[in-house]
Amino acid sequence: MSKRESNFTVVGEIGEILVDLLKDSFSKCDAFTTPITDIALGSPDIEDNPQQTAKPQIIVFLYHIDKNAHFEHPDDLYTKLALELYYLIIAIARDKAIEHKIAGKIAEVFNAHKVLFYERYQNDKPGFYAGYHDAKVNIASMSIDEKHKLWTGFPKIADKTFIPYIVRPVIIDCGDPEIVLVNKREFIVRDKQYYKLEE
Repeated sequence: MSKRESNFTVVGEIGEILVDLLKDSFSKCDAFTTPITDIALGSPDIEDNPQQTAKPQIIVFLYHIDKNAHFEHPDDLYTKLALELYYLIIAIARDKAIEHKIAGKIAEVFNAHKVLFYERYQNDKPGFYAGYHDAKVNIASMSIDEKHKLWTGFPKIADKTFIPYIVRPVIIDCGDPEIVLVNKREFIVRDKQYYKLEE
């Protein structure tokens, strides 16, 4: 039997899927005077110069990865890892009204794609497909304090419009567990024989 490989690439593939969904939907939308075509994975540390901000754009930023404890099963403790991926979808435009319209369209797109069906990505996202589980896309709850902490780290998005999203569960099938050799050591305690196992 061949050794199963981990599908750790799923973490990157989920971000690519979000970008692809946005690109597809915005390419079919004629509600903007300037088409929104600059959509990509990136960082919210936006350069403040005309070349970066002249055209409206969307940044998909993975800012946090956490374990999905609710999906964890004792039998899969070492073979499957269930994650939650937290994203900021950031709308960038010189005109604040355009930013708001972009944000509205983003919300519409992911409302229409609340579930990412793994079977749809058998050919182009093998890591996601190998997880054999759909992932749900929901707006994440974020308090004002949490937003202030983000703005401290990325002050250039403090005046930008963004929506926080959470994608879960994202399943990493870790493949076959490594075989751990265990040594047995014998020792005597009060005339009784005990065995202690050590790795």
